[in-house]
Amino acid sequence: MKQFLLILCFGLVLQAQELSLGEPLKTSEPEPTEQEVEKAKETEESSETKTEKADTEKSSDTEAKKDEEKKVEKKKVPLRIKSESSSYNGKKGLAIFKRNVVVEDGDFYLECDEMHVFYSKATKTKKGGIEKIVAIDNVKIRQSPNTATSDKAVYLLTDQTITLTGNPVLIGEDGQKMKSDHFIIHRETETIESGPVTIESDASLEKAK
Repeated sequence: MKQFLLILCFGLVLQAQELSLGEPLKTSEPEPTEQEVEKAKETEESSETKTEKADTEKSSDTEAKKDEEKKVEKKKVPLRIKSESSSYNGKKGLAIFKRNVVVEDGDFYLECDEMHVFYSKATKTKKGGIEKIVAIDNVKIRQSPNTATSDKAVYLLTDQTITLTGNPVLIGEDGQKMKSDHFIIHRETETIESGPVTIESDASLEKAK
């Protein structure tokens, strides 16, 4: 009887060893619910939207920075005036240039026989500098790709406008001419105002037709 019990115990020990040496028991994880799946999708979409928004803002900031840099570069270009003779009255804030007068302001070019430059004095709220330029006789203006001629031109630097009077003529890149009693050129917006206008085509264009 004792021998039988020993054999039985020995068999139980072997079974226990086989169970411990076998593969671990696998536990099945519960499948996610529909609410959990939808929540995961919303979280992923929200993350993608935030990333796209951040990229857009970064791109906008970069473009704005480039525009500011261009403006700064444009402002750095000094206005230059050349002539054979000149005089200056400090009390009136007036400088007069005569003979072969040339003005260069970035891509803007002006030449004439005589020019009056009006200066403003500096105050606590305003910087001093050139306010107005009046070109007289044989005025020629060039701002690519167009040119203009007139007897008189008034250039207001604050407004960035040029008013042409005295037989003004605008000449386009294709040679087409526009005539009027006056022209107002807006440099910043590149627009032109005028009175009654006459348009003349270049003779070479008429032949081509």
